[in-house]
Amino acid sequence: MNIDWHRLVIINTPPAFRKRRLLLMLVALTQELKRLHAQILEWDKKACLQAAYTWQTIALEHMIANEMGLPVSIDEGDGKPIDFTVTLDMARATAQSAETTGPVLDESYLRGLLNKYKMAGRSYQIINSAVSLEVAFTNHVCEKKDQTFEVSFIDHVCVKTMQTIEVQFINHVCAKEYVRDTVAIRARLNHEADGRTRAVFTADRAVASDITIYYWCDLETMAGIVTIPAGGATAEHLYDEQYQKVFIYRIEPTQDEQYIYQIINS
Repeated sequence: MNIDWHRLVIINTPPAFRKRRLLLMLVALTQELKRLHAQILEWDKKACLQAAYTWQTIALEHMIANEMGLPVSIDEGDGKPIDFTVTLDMARATAQSAETTGPVLDESYLRGLLNKYKMAGRSYQIINSAVSLEVAFTNHVCEKKDQTFEVSFIDHVCVKTMQTIEVQFINHVCAKEYVRDTVAIRARLNHEADGRTRAVFTADRAVASDITIYYWCDLETMAGIVTIPAGGATAEHLYDEQYQKVFIYRIEPTQDEQYIYQIINS
């Protein structure tokens, strides 16, 4: 209902008091009443519109567009476990609201609207087309199989800030166990011309880590420790005594990210 407030003031003022200055003052006094009346009309229009919303898909799309100004599409599911999916076209929404300030999406408000108007017991999910996830593999990855993983937020997420997710695989990601090359660690004794004995320890190739070798000479007569440095393939120790046999009983580490190390005693 539209009201001509100026005419209403004149009609309700006695003719004897219809002076220009008094009428202008009365019109000014009615401005707050005019504002409150406009708010009541707006509330009544919105209440009638909300009362007309139903749980139907097309009605929910229309409701979200009216209440939040977001272009959405709703697809029905099979109920295992989702009954319907709400997809937000955030690229389009951002373009439409490029001249406005504040967040484009208030997900809590959106969920509140859906929970209010959807049929009781129906489940749903919200897909935001503006959300992306980047993953970098820092360990061995099988190239023969697509890698699949799922990320979900278990707590409230602020819609005003960009979220960063770090994914780390603690094991090798592969359909089969990643096969690393094996490096053999061997030992031998060289008898010098001066009567001394040189214990020589060799690897098939340059090792990727420092390899500490624990060994005995002549059945525990002499115990020793040597280290093959990372990037190297040999280590040795010179003894003044004569020994006939060397035996490696332990190495550390037995494997690293590149190789598996194996003891070979002849």
